[in-house]
Amino acid sequence: MPTVKIVRPKEKFNEDLIYKIIVDDVIIGRIKNGEEKTLTFNKNGKTLLAEMNSGKSNKIEIGHLKNDQIVEITGNEFMSKYLPYYGPALSFSALIFLLDHKYENIQMFGKVFFSLGVLIAIYVLIFRRKKWLKLKIVN
Repeated sequence: MPTVKIVRPKEKFNEDLIYKIIVDDVIIGRIKNGEEKTLTFNKNGKTLLAEMNSGKSNKIEIGHLKNDQIVEITGNEFMSKYLPYYGPALSFSALIFLLDHKYENIQMFGKVFFSLGVLIAIYVLIFRRKKWLKLKIVN
């Protein structure tokens, strides 16, 4: 049974979120910002992954882990740092084309920007959600 050290470095983003450590769809632990935990895995386990509210990490095969290895969990800086501003930007673009004004070019820009924004949000939340966190074997 390999003993693995799980490390979550201190991050400025996602600092209040607790990541769940999951082995084969079973939560075996939780890790806070800047925390380290030592876990012992059963050889019967197949995959290790981390999860937060809306996102997941890549999977690591437990069979590839060696004793006393370090696994680091980090967040995707772009998604976690800049995506919270996406909602207000999308709302602002909706206002541009919903308000009644005489500048049709600006109104058309607002429609295109809003439509594109909605499509990007759907893409990120459906297809990129498994890349929100990153598991990496350090040594």
